[in-house]
Amino acid sequence: MRCVYKLRESETIEAMQLHGKGGKRTRIFLWLIGIALLLLGIFTHYKIVSFFAIISGVVGYFMTQLVVIPVKSKKLFRSYKALQYEITMLVDDQGISFSSESGESRLKVTVHSPGG
Repeated sequence: MRCVYKLRESETIEAMQLHGKGGKRTRIFLWLIGIALLLLGIFTHYKIVSFFAIISGVVGYFMTQLVVIPVKSKKLFRSYKALQYEITMLVDDQGISFSSESGESRLKVTVHSPGG
């Protein structure tokens, strides 16, 4: 089977945004920090500091996801020409081959016999 594909700028942005969200552990850690700041504000006299820390964290996260990452991704896509080349993928019994103007790569398939 042969497949030809050309990456679009919007796909690069989406991939970078997905990567920027972080994994499950990162999100849990951020939630724990938010809860700790909320509790700090509730049980101490640092209510305003706690409130602004939470708001700053939320605004910073969304600014990064919606402004910083798209701007940097567009710049990367436009400056790195290899991302703009058409990619050909060939799948056969020996493995998967990738090729474009910037080079070629091959992933070999190893077949193991059952029980062996």
